[in-house]
Amino acid sequence: MKAKQYLKDDKGSINIEFMGLLPFIIIIFVVFVQVLISGYSILLAQKAVHESAKVYSITGNESEARDVLDEFTSTSLLGYSDFDVKNEGDNYFTVNFTGKHGIFIGPSSWRDLFELPHYTYSRMIE
Repeated sequence: MKAKQYLKDDKGSINIEFMGLLPFIIIIFVVFVQVLISGYSILLAQKAVHESAKVYSITGNESEARDVLDEFTSTSLLGYSDFDVKNEGDNYFTVNFTGKHGIFIGPSSWRDLFELPHYTYSRMIE
């Protein structure tokens, strides 16, 4: 008789429902964090190319501009390749590189999942 009453009682049912939804809540949270981190890495890449252009416009030295880019990409959030400064003539130039972005929550093989070009157009300070 007590067993039938125990099965009809609703005590603890909310805990069981919560435990059933917990994996979905964790997955949604991980995806949300990944989107935030990816957005931050894209903003970091754009900031890096702008700072490299500032240094190049003042010094005119490509290696110093690359050093600034190396400082920004020293974290694990962002990698880069194909750094280039192109002189456009009349004291104008373009700084560009290919940023390596990826999924940060997961195996290390997912780190460089996709590449995006980042560039800025500026002029030399005289």
